[in-house]
Amino acid sequence: PAGESRGGIHIGLMYLNNRISAKSAKTVLDGKTDEWQDTDALFISAQDGCETIFRASHDEEYLYILSETASPAHQSTFYELNICNSGSDKVQTLSINASGAISSTSEQTKVLTSRGRTEAGVEGFSAEISIPLALLEAEIGDYLRIYVETEGETFTDSSKENTDSWIRIRLE
Repeated sequence: PAGESRGGIHIGLMYLNNRISAKSAKTVLDGKTDEWQDTDALFISAQDGCETIFRASHDEEYLYILSETASPAHQSTFYELNICNSGSDKVQTLSINASGAISSTSEQTKVLTSRGRTEAGVEGFSAEISIPLALLEAEIGDYLRIYVETEGETFTDSSKENTDSWIRIRLE
């Protein structure tokens, strides 16, 4: 059983970069991360020290994604995010850096970025993204698929050319 402890060893079930849930939440694009504390996360770590965590939530109209990137100051970190409904081949693509979205397939998609430092003092930035569910042809209960590439790294066993290999996000 998940969460059981035997003899000091914690036994549990984990889904590492397999699927996360995007739960219904009141999310505001304001550069603050308070409302993201109890959400599932995806993680990408590049060989050069860049690390990015992705979280998702939704309301009746939008999918929200929070990304938090920590990278050394000398790097010009940016990433490309691709997302689609599991039942569709219509992909929304965004390229984002610390200054905000540098390109998007939709003007309805919004991005707010803020620069800062981690608790360990590493420079980085966070980006709050809102994508209309209508653009994704998505409803509550659907699975979305996400592919991210940052500094040459992506999710394990994920290929841009094969949407079936992308990480799933369930709208709950």
